[in-house]
Amino acid sequence: MGVISDQLLWQHSAGGVAVSGLEMAQNSMRLNWPREEVDSRLKIIMKSIHQTCLDAAAEYGQSGNYVVGANIARFTKVVDAMLDQGLV
Repeated sequence: MGVISDQLLWQHSAGGVAVSGLEMAQNSMRLNWPREEVDSRLKIIMKSIHQTCLDAAAEYGQSGNYVVGANIARFTKVVDAMLDQGLV
């Protein structure tokens, strides 16, 4: 796949995961948000993911490479969680 295709695929996947997270949050709080609330929260999450990918790519000398930034950001998140839990 090309970079644009990879980027769109990753964004689509991230959006699905984010919506699932929002559904779990609603269920755990026994709430039912209107569509506009879900859309608003999803936009905030997706903008944050987008910026995180761009920032990670730039930090490691790959400015504008969304796929590299996404991979670095995911890896960093896992490493941070392992460190926080004392697994490493």
